[in-house]
Amino acid sequence: MNIMIVDDEPTIRAGLRVLLTNSFESLVVTGEARNGKEALQLLEGTRTDVMLTDIRMPVMDGLQLIQTVKERYPHMECIILTGHSDFEYARLALQSGVADYLVKPITQEKMNEAILRVIGRNQNHWITQLSANIMLDLKRTVDSIVKFIASGDHINLLQTVTNWQNKCQDWDLNPTLQKHLIGYIKLAYETELLASWPSMPVLGSTFGSAEMNDQQAYERWKIDLTDKASWIAARTSPRNRRIYEQVVTYLNKHYANPALTIHDIAAHCGITAAYLSKLIRDTANHPLTALLSELRMEKAKEQLRQNDDSKLSAVAENCGFGDYPHFSKLFKKMYGISPQEFRDKQRNNWSTEE
Repeated sequence: MNIMIVDDEPTIRAGLRVLLTNSFESLVVTGEARNGKEALQLLEGTRTDVMLTDIRMPVMDGLQLIQTVKERYPHMECIILTGHSDFEYARLALQSGVADYLVKPITQEKMNEAILRVIGRNQNHWITQLSANIMLDLKRTVDSIVKFIASGDHINLLQTVTNWQNKCQDWDLNPTLQKHLIGYIKLAYETELLASWPSMPVLGSTFGSAEMNDQQAYERWKIDLTDKASWIAARTSPRNRRIYEQVVTYLNKHYANPALTIHDIAAHCGITAAYLSKLIRDTANHPLTALLSELRMEKAKEQLRQNDDSKLSAVAENCGFGDYPHFSKLFKKMYGISPQEFRDKQRNNWSTEE
């Protein structure tokens, strides 16, 4: 995300640059201007996604600048800076379609929240140019990260990073784009996590630094993820974490049983079904049924990857699905292709390797 700063005070511009630098990965300050006129001149030769502008400035004020920007660059989001005495101006600016406003003095937390709200309104232009398959995998990766951070599952959390890295290599994405994607994923999972843990630290990182290669970026990313998981774990009941781990272990042993119920799992853990249901939702941000379904689907994918002639109905049965049509429908809904199409694709890969 490319951001331009517009303010007539050099010290404020410098301070805003620091806040943005310390905010989120994939944010790049593309320029600074002292007033609206200078900003418009810079915009002619600079690709900008977001403009951060003061309201009261000489030559051309923030309101005039925003009106002109909206006419010339309708895709651009605007965040305005205002003092308490300028609230009427801020109200007028909001009517003009600005994304957000910040009241001075501006803290790091306020800046982070404003950027997150902008991201919710308009994703980076470069990310929308990726293929639909990559976007689908990106969303699944974000969902997995949120789930594993919330549950404190460090093993699967780190495995998710490895899986994403392998996919990027399969797609033959260049290192620079991979680092940008890490930054985008980080923004996405932080947005979701902040909804449940508003005080969670979201300090910036250097994933996109030219001095850092892609492998170093992945290692830094793993540190960020485990730090967040540890932060949340420290604020989550130890007893609940132990029960959640019990549930995961139990599901891995008994997922093939199509008659498995929440009452069976709750009895194994020595708690009520109602308590277990709430605990799983609070810990994993998913209902227990979704957790079990995802596990069964992953096990089904593992079996379909094997180079054998097992019947698809047998694969479904081995993974806890007594009804093959139901299994096939869920598989296609989750992965975008049918079990048969997935197996055929794997066989084509085997043929190519041979």
